[in-house]
Amino acid sequence: GGAVDGRERVRDADFQRACKVWVAACYACVEEWGLTTSGDGAEHVARVYGGEVPHSLAVDEWVARREGMGEAICSAYRYAFKLSYDCVVYGGGDSAGEMEEAFTEYDREWYLGPEAGRGWADAVKGNAKNLLAVWGDKGSYRARALTLVDGTFQAGRLNDEAARGLWSSLGMELYYFTNDDDERYSIQANTSLLRNLMVQSAAPPLGYALYTSMDTVRL
Repeated sequence: GGAVDGRERVRDADFQRACKVWVAACYACVEEWGLTTSGDGAEHVARVYGGEVPHSLAVDEWVARREGMGEAICSAYRYAFKLSYDCVVYGGGDSAGEMEEAFTEYDREWYLGPEAGRGWADAVKGNAKNLLAVWGDKGSYRARALTLVDGTFQAGRLNDEAARGLWSSLGMELYYFTNDDDERYSIQANTSLLRNLMVQSAAPPLGYALYTSMDTVRL
C-alpha cells in the first residue's frame, strides 16, 4: 500500500515488459492492423499526424474504449515523425541518449499537431516556441513550421487637427487651384505627417480611398 518510486518502477522487469507490449500494440494500430500503413505514402503520414488512427478492428475494440488512447498514439507518431525528419536533415538520433534528449526538447519547446485543432490555438496563445503541422490537400502534402521570435515595429499617432488641415488644403487645391497632379503629395514631402497616407484616407472625391466599406474611421 505505500507509495512507489517512479524511478524504481521503470527499472522493474515486469513493468518494462508491460510497456513493450503496449508500445507494440500502439505501433500495430498504426502500421500493421489498419487499412493503411506508412508504405501507402504521404497520405497515411498526414492522416495519422492530423489525429486519425487508421481504421481497423483493433481501433474499434481496443483504442476507442480507452479514453485518450487514440490521441496518445497520434502524439507518439508525431514525435517519431519529427525525430525522423531531424535525423535526416541534421543527423544524429542514433543512440538512446540522443533520442531522449530530442523528445525532451519536443516536450519543452514544440507543439506538434494539426493547425485546425484546439491544441494549436492554445499553443499560440501560450507562446509556444515552435509549432509544426503536416496535412494533405487534394493530392499534395505540406508542412508548416513556425518559430516564435521577437519582432519590432513602430506605432505613431497623428493629431486630428493635422489631418483635417491636410484635407482642407487638399480641397482648396482641387476646387480652386485645379491641381490634378497625381503626385501632388508624396510621403517624402512631409514624412512626419505621413502626408501621402493622410491624403489617401480623405473621403472621395478628394482623396484616393483604399477601399469602400460601411466601416467608419474617426479621427
